[in-house]
Amino acid sequence: MATWTQATAIPQGQLITAAWMSNIVNDVNLLGASGSSSRDMFFAVQQATQTLNTTTTNYITFGSGSEVVDKANGHDTATQTTRYTIQTAGYYRVSAKIALQASSTASYAVVRVTKTTGATTTAITGSTLYAGISTVRPVHSTCPPFFVQCAVGDYLQLNAFVDAGTCATETGTDGTTFLVEWVGAS
Repeated sequence: MATWTQATAIPQGQLITAAWMSNIVNDVNLLGASGSSSRDMFFAVQQATQTLNTTTTNYITFGSGSEVVDKANGHDTATQTTRYTIQTAGYYRVSAKIALQASSTASYAVVRVTKTTGATTTAITGSTLYAGISTVRPVHSTCPPFFVQCAVGDYLQLNAFVDAGTCATETGTDGTTFLVEWVGAS
């Protein structure tokens, strides 16, 4: 990461224009200054119900209308709707909530966040959540925030599977959520 150790004096004769000031602001934002608008931050709320089953790992989709914020454009709502692709290397705070509809066949879901680097996908330590499923009402379970170190191009995904049968996710205001936020350089 670049460092800024000393403010640069304004050169004599420098015409102070909006473009020149924008470049200075962009340089400060790049360095992660407090209040930086370029800091990676992604938060989505699932808008389409998804059926989870036991036969495969179900990557949670965050399609059209799901994004609440995506400051670094690391998420695609059309083709790779399960991924948040890292745009800035560093440490990230990640959290998720799984919202599950009632099910007569499933009794619990295992939810976790995975990180993919190249062709290698690994479950993130501290991200696994076992969520009980009710036969009569929706259940919401939240994964406590955890930190993960990522490189540019790595991607994070929220996934889940159920112990038996199927169960569908809840959507909308009280739906399944996924938060990824850059907190500092590696």
